[in-house]
Amino acid sequence: MKTLVTGFEPFGGSDRNPSAELITRLEGEAITVVLPVEFEAVRKVVPDLLAEHRPTHVVCLGLSGCATGLTLERVAINLIDARIPDNAGDQPVDRPVIPGAPAARFSTLPVKAMLRAVQATGIPGELSLSAGSYVCNALLYHVLHAAAAFPRDIRPRCGFIHVPLEDAVDLDSQERGLRAAMAHLDVSEIHFADGELC
Repeated sequence: MKTLVTGFEPFGGSDRNPSAELITRLEGEAITVVLPVEFEAVRKVVPDLLAEHRPTHVVCLGLSGCATGLTLERVAINLIDARIPDNAGDQPVDRPVIPGAPAARFSTLPVKAMLRAVQATGIPGELSLSAGSYVCNALLYHVLHAAAAFPRDIRPRCGFIHVPLEDAVDLDSQERGLRAAMAHLDVSEIHFADGELC
């Protein structure tokens, strides 16, 4: 297994982003990259990262200010609707991530099995049906789109986890939950109704 894990730099006026700090804790265990919170930079870098590293799995991390635990994303939508400018000052509204591409792409990681692993550690976790419409979603869409172009036998399994602010879940706990999720990247998916999480 060869895993690429990405995080994001601070954005929106903050000087910290827990996704970037989690990345530093995984150095040496996975390929780790901290990305700029910029739509154009993400578009350019994703194909190069996959081509250079040829990972078997890609786990993208990003911050959600409203998350109360680790949030495993199920769907990336082909839509950018930026509530705030990115770190390059770009604020696209009602534009596709990739013109002419499918309206949505689904995570190819076993998100429900990963969720159960997170919850087994006592760390709060949940499933989310959409990664939003900001740079996090754009990253997931680009990763899934680029991965789909690989031959099936070398196609990486890809997904996204939103992490909460440290006020909601401290960084050590986030790391413990993340490691539990990542230990289940290559297992078979399990199936249960979303309503069981309410």
